[in-house]
Amino acid sequence: MAAWAAAAGCVTVQARPAPPAPPPSGRPAEVVEPQIVQGPAHEVLEPPAVDATIAPPPQPAAEPLTRERPGPRPAKPRAAERPAPPPVPPTPPVPPAPVVGPDICALGESYGHWRPDSPEARICPQVYARNRG
Repeated sequence: MAAWAAAAGCVTVQARPAPPAPPPSGRPAEVVEPQIVQGPAHEVLEPPAVDATIAPPPQPAAEPLTRERPGPRPAKPRAAERPAPPPVPPTPPVPPAPVVGPDICALGESYGHWRPDSPEARICPQVYARNRG
């Protein structure tokens, strides 16, 4: 009978046993609270007081700034005279661009393999007829 039940697709499924629960810890859960820390002493934040008995080190005497002014710059040599370039012939006018645009729907039918009765084939002429000129 077991072979017949297996052939018919009847299968009994048993749930797996649940994994064991983790062992309880001997210590309580850690409580995190904000910690208040004392700031640095006020004396540390102030600049040191200047002792009147100690004289500041002497500053070296600054030398006077003297700058020599350069004389007039020598004139640049002139470039050799060039002959005038030959006249450029006028360019012919560009022909106007064709007004007829590509048939987007025909491209979709040929490259997109649209069926004649497909939604694409029905919608395309309606959409692009509005957008032309």
